[in-house]
Amino acid sequence: MSVALTNAKNGVSNCLYEVLPGLPAHKIERFFTAYCEPRRTYHNLIHIWGMLESAQKHFKPLCLPDEWRVLRIKIPYHDVVNEVGETSWDNERASADWMADDLYEMNESVWSIKCAWAGIYATKTHSLEGVPPQYRKTTAMLIDLDLEGLGLPEEGFAENTEAIWHEYEPRITRKQYDEGRAKWAQSFLARPYIFQTELFRDLYETQARRNLARLQG
Repeated sequence: MSVALTNAKNGVSNCLYEVLPGLPAHKIERFFTAYCEPRRTYHNLIHIWGMLESAQKHFKPLCLPDEWRVLRIKIPYHDVVNEVGETSWDNERASADWMADDLYEMNESVWSIKCAWAGIYATKTHSLEGVPPQYRKTTAMLIDLDLEGLGLPEEGFAENTEAIWHEYEPRITRKQYDEGRAKWAQSFLARPYIFQTELFRDLYETQARRNLARLQG
């Protein structure tokens, strides 16, 4: 395990122990086994730890204590299931259900579970469509944290594009991947805004649109 991945695992572990101190050891082990699959070249603990650090920097001051806690539950669980190439597989629903099962066993509040579930499932479309109003604040934050990489400088965005490609390889060809990414990029470019919060629109919207436009070929 690389130094970066080890540091990320330690950081995510500390977060889990803080927000879910009663989570049984076997559930924590199952969680990390999922994220440490060798094929995960992008959707791994480094991605999760980066989101947690960014949340601390950008969103903690904007959250009430319960909101901050549930956001820090959503982030680690949102990619816990990541089956690539299975067109019938719903990673986001499966990840949300995984989280809910863990939290139900710990007698978490209904609000926390429903809010976390709604947020994780919303990363399927990265939009707030269909999300109940009472869950939208932290869901918008989760979506933007998940998409923050779109607003990186060109080189960082290109590195992420390659890392995601390696998760699909060899299930599809590079041509199929590039064509799929171009369609995916166009779906975001057609939106009035890519990001859900005004803060991230100010920080990343312009660069994200430049990066996505480059995928159009």
